[in-house]
Amino acid sequence: VITVGLIILADSINTKLLGGLSTVTTIRLVLGGVFFHLLFLTLLTFLFYLERYKESFITQICFFSINISGTLYFAGLSIPIYGAGYLIAGIVTSLLAGLFLSRGIKTMDRRVFGLLNRDK
Repeated sequence: VITVGLIILADSINTKLLGGLSTVTTIRLVLGGVFFHLLFLTLLTFLFYLERYKESFITQICFFSINISGTLYFAGLSIPIYGAGYLIAGIVTSLLAGLFLSRGIKTMDRRVFGLLNRDK
């Protein structure tokens, strides 16, 4: 909700806080990226709780690679679109982490009870 409010107020934020140094589109793209990045980090925390370390590592590598490649691609256009690579990386990895988390929740009981039986 806060991100949506900040996206609506992006023009005011640009003029009052940044002195008009950025474009409204860039601020909106970055704010959208921040929302999806926070969602990704929350999902990543739950993956750690479920001890899905391999899936967590895969999503982190995906975020890094998509962010770097997307930023380089969009910065190299004739009219650069700053923040688009960050937004795309956040969306893709949030979806990927959500997929891994839903799969991990379905098998959570087997993992927990399997570990309990192994100790005996």
